[in-house]
Amino acid sequence: MSNLALEKKIMELHSTLKACNSNCESAAERAFRLGPTAKDLITDLEALMTRDPMWMPRLVYALALGSIGTEAVPALERIMLDRRQLETEGPWNLQSAAETFGLMGAVASAARPSLLNALFGSADGSRGEFNDLFTVLTNRPPEAQLNEARVQVAVAFAGVGDPDRTFYAELANARGQVNDPVVSLLAAMAMAMTYAEYDPFMETVESALKGSIPAGQSFALQILHL
Repeated sequence: MSNLALEKKIMELHSTLKACNSNCESAAERAFRLGPTAKDLITDLEALMTRDPMWMPRLVYALALGSIGTEAVPALERIMLDRRQLETEGPWNLQSAAETFGLMGAVASAARPSLLNALFGSADGSRGEFNDLFTVLTNRPPEAQLNEARVQVAVAFAGVGDPDRTFYAELANARGQVNDPVVSLLAAMAMAMTYAEYDPFMETVESALKGSIPAGQSFALQILHL
């Protein structure tokens, strides 16, 4: 494709994405196929992640951003850490952005601090407007969806990787937070997948199952059934 033809295609996609408000997957898929050359569409795709009233297309928009590569990492970070979106809609954007980071791998290395922020963040996404749909589809409470999204963040951190073990101490410290078993389990899971420390992970799960804090016990069981 010539430069002129590519510029025309991107301009057409820009107009389409800007005008579209819902179910814009076909245009996002075209952007996905353009890869890094679609960097001028980052703002449009990011806007759709907060504008589309439906949750299912959000992953398609996130994947289109992921195909652009490193230049789209800041947009995906903003989406993943958007506390207002999390609290009003639920963790759909958080999960979509995290899944995309995991697929991007080391290309998204700059997102490691943001992934840890999302992993241990305290925002409450259990009352989001889309959570009733999650309950209908899975017969599980909204809290389970938020924890499932945070598990996806742990998987994404491992996918991005930490070859220099820059964040090892931070994760190890979080794993030791016995007063917050959910955070401890999330950190242990991230460490197991990132640094192959499976024994400490199982020890943390066993401790949570034996503990007296219901949140830790239920989350440990949720992890074991994933």
